[in-house]
Amino acid sequence: MTAVETISGCSILPTIHDQTNEYVYHGTPLRLDEIEPRECRFWLRGQYVPDTEVPVVCATDEPIIAAFRALVPRTSELFGCGRARNRWGGFDFLVQNEARHELERAVGYVALGTKQEFDIYKPPDISALSSITEYRRQDVFRPKANVEIDYTDFEEMCFTPGSRNRLLYLKGERRIGSVALAA
Repeated sequence: MTAVETISGCSILPTIHDQTNEYVYHGTPLRLDEIEPRECRFWLRGQYVPDTEVPVVCATDEPIIAAFRALVPRTSELFGCGRARNRWGGFDFLVQNEARHELERAVGYVALGTKQEFDIYKPPDISALSSITEYRRQDVFRPKANVEIDYTDFEEMCFTPGSRNRLLYLKGERRIGSVALAA
């Protein structure tokens, strides 16, 4: 088996996203030639809730969400990413303030796949989970390429004019700071 190509820098992600609607993106802190299905959970009312009965590989058609997932610390309860658009049409990315420096030093990978390799997932009727399309598959996923990114790349993707994204720093459930991303 040959290694999956690794591309440095995020500039290719918005370009691919803007030029074609064929791709999905999976964020991971590790460079992987194969991505194994895992248990999927989401945070609801102060606790993690199982999201699937079988392990899956999840992907999104929004490269910025995959970039965030690639960089966020995997320690429990220190991050979050809304799967719905905020009231301005962008995304809210949530990070516990204690994990801020870890996020700013992180390096991760966005694995590229095609929509044909995944099934569209319809989440349960929970309003926060309904407006972003999620893709899933139950078997091993071999990416077309891995894009290596760091926090500077994430900022570059977020701080584009008109994006309406926000990076929010939290202490517990309370917001203590934010970066209002480009208006």
